[in-house]
Amino acid sequence: MHASPMIDRVVRHVSIRTPNLYVTNVTLLGLHYFVRNHVLPAALESARAGLMDYIFWKSVGPWTGYEKACVDKELAKDIAGRLCPEIGIAEALDVFALAGMSFAEFRSRLLAFCGESVVAKPTHGSGAVLFLDKQPPEPALRKFYRDCQASYFPLFREGQYHRLEKKLLVERSLGNPITGQKAPDDFKFFCSRGRAFLCQINVDRYGDHRLVNMLVPDFIDCGVEYGTRRPDLPVSRPQRWADFIDYAERLSEPFEFVRIDLYQAHDDIYFGEFTFTPGAGLTNFSDRRFDRWLLTQLRRARWMDIAPREQEFPIASKPFGAWFP
Repeated sequence: MHASPMIDRVVRHVSIRTPNLYVTNVTLLGLHYFVRNHVLPAALESARAGLMDYIFWKSVGPWTGYEKACVDKELAKDIAGRLCPEIGIAEALDVFALAGMSFAEFRSRLLAFCGESVVAKPTHGSGAVLFLDKQPPEPALRKFYRDCQASYFPLFREGQYHRLEKKLLVERSLGNPITGQKAPDDFKFFCSRGRAFLCQINVDRYGDHRLVNMLVPDFIDCGVEYGTRRPDLPVSRPQRWADFIDYAERLSEPFEFVRIDLYQAHDDIYFGEFTFTPGAGLTNFSDRRFDRWLLTQLRRARWMDIAPREQEFPIASKPFGAWFP
């Protein structure tokens, strides 16, 4: 996702001091996009526009209060439970506000769970997690404290994170202590208005991480990469694949586009999070044509009218590249 560490540092330095305005969001995120792709993001009416362009324009705003509530990892649990009562929700053991909290207080609160199968994560950002089955080294605790105290918004100007209350969530881990797997494989469903059309399966995320893109509902490997190596061996269809799809589609019904992240634990399917702007549109599929096809799936869900010939991509019967000159 990161176009350049230097660009990240410079833009974040500027971004921290820049207000949340549409024009500044477009400019700062657009700089990341240009360095990554050597081209400016496409207008959505353009023939070259793909899903990553849609995500870019969605990232810079505007955002509804409901969408912002869905991004808050504490509030999202309640929203998911209301939209899909059957889905598993990881047990929240503690949630506390971070404003004004010293490192000593933060450390004491976290280490109360040390030795338990739990995981801590900020409710207002993405990516930062700390497993507490073993006592974390002091440098790791201090880094986690800094990550939790920071706003995620300045990094890529994703407006849904702007001014979210900073809190820490400690919840029961869904990993398998017998096998040593810290987290179960997760299934990220790309959805629009209650229709799932792609699932990214992340295998061994905290080990030898691999990712495969599967068409929904057919469970067919698209053959494209997305920022992470593909597995060496085929991924098996989950026994509860139909339930995965059902839960993802019910959770996505209110939204024009959302990625629904689900976990396959040993005892149930669990809700992970609502993700509205995966990678801020900066992580590309290995085949741009596939990205453009994904955008047609949003259009198919009434985002805009398209010709009937664009509505289907019969990948199930031929390799991806065979459908294009």
